[in-house]
Amino acid sequence: MQTAIELRLRTLLTIALNGLVVGVLAGLLAFPKTRQQLFEPAGRSHQAGTTLIGGPFNLISTAGAPVSDSAYRGRVMLVAFGFTGEADLTPATLQVLSVTLEQLGRKAVGVAVLFITLDPDRDTPAKLKQYLANFHPQLIGLTGTPANIAAIAKAYRLPYERIVDLATPSQTTIAYEPLIYLMNRQGDYVTHLSQSLTVEAVLQALEHVL
Repeated sequence: MQTAIELRLRTLLTIALNGLVVGVLAGLLAFPKTRQQLFEPAGRSHQAGTTLIGGPFNLISTAGAPVSDSAYRGRVMLVAFGFTGEADLTPATLQVLSVTLEQLGRKAVGVAVLFITLDPDRDTPAKLKQYLANFHPQLIGLTGTPANIAAIAKAYRLPYERIVDLATPSQTTIAYEPLIYLMNRQGDYVTHLSQSLTVEAVLQALEHVL
């Protein structure tokens, strides 16, 4: 049985680790140059197809069927990450994307909006389907194995970290930067939008590729 001192030390360690992760992510948000270096390797530009962001993937749809990036060729892709247990960033992002699809009208058929969970252990296809029912019906939910998700997050250069509460492991959460990636009809990276996301910003980005 753990003593009160041991429990207190474990709690303090958890708080310290959580603070470190949040600090790193906050640094990415606060210092644009750092984030720019993360997304744009030396000698690369913002031009479509030249920045090493994105690439092939194999995930699982909300229907429980395997799906690859090639399924969306011929459509512009908006790729967002998050998880259903997140109370603020994820629903806000999905709401912006839902309104964007509504305002696109007929042009929306040319856009595939992908929501990829960062919490595949808990976000099963059935859970994702139920969660996305609260948003625009055109949103596409994708999950996969932890290895699949780690690989696609790395390919998209998405900073994220699983934070485990040592005292109560069931309270595990995920810190991440809320980014939306715009990919052209060939699946090449065009640009990304940050946490200051608005419907107007997404529509403006789409104007150049639709």
